Formats: sequence, C-alpha cells, structure tokens
Amino acid sequence: MVVHHLWKVSYGVSHVVAFTLSMVASFFLNSYFTFHVKPTWRKFFQFPLTQVVNFTVTTICIYLLVEQFGMSTSLAPLFAIFIAVPATFIVTSKILKQGHSAV
Repeated sequence: MVVHHLWKVSYGVSHVVAFTLSMVASFFLNSYFTFHVKPTWRKFFQFPLTQVVNFTVTTICIYLLVEQFGMSTSLAPLFAIFIAVPATFIVTSKILKQGHSAV
C-alpha cells in the first residue's frame, strides 16, 4: 500500500513489490529464527517455489476484489490474505506430509 499511495504505482505493481520484499524477509527470518539453519543461495532461490500458491491466490483475489467487486485498492490486499493463508497452509501441508505415514 505504501508503494501504491506514496509513489502512485498501480496496485498490481505495488502488490508484486510488497510480495517480493516480504518473501526475502521471510526467508531470512525463517532461516535464522524458525529453523535455525544457515541461509544459502541455493535455499534462497528454492524458497520462492513454496510461495507460488500464495502469490497466485492473492493476485487473483486482489484483481477480483478490485475489478469485479469494486473494493478499494487499499483494502483488497488485506482481505486477500484471509483466503491466501489457509490455501497456502493446506497446499504446503499436503506437500510436506506426502509419503509419510501417520504417527
């Protein structure tokens, strides 16, 4: 929203910039604090693959909320999160649990 309002960049470009910055921050925070692993270039370049679902869902939701339902370009990203987070969790859970039997 900051990029969109302060620099008058379109909401779509603003969304991509914000998403990219948040993914980079998430990579380092997860590396150091969540998983206590050393970040590497290989991990850095693989990390975005886990966010494809999140990016796709939020982008589609923002577009639909703005273009089809007339929602404010400031509010649409906030509402998109409520759909994207559960969708991302479900897909990530299925991928991570694939091939493992229940304990």
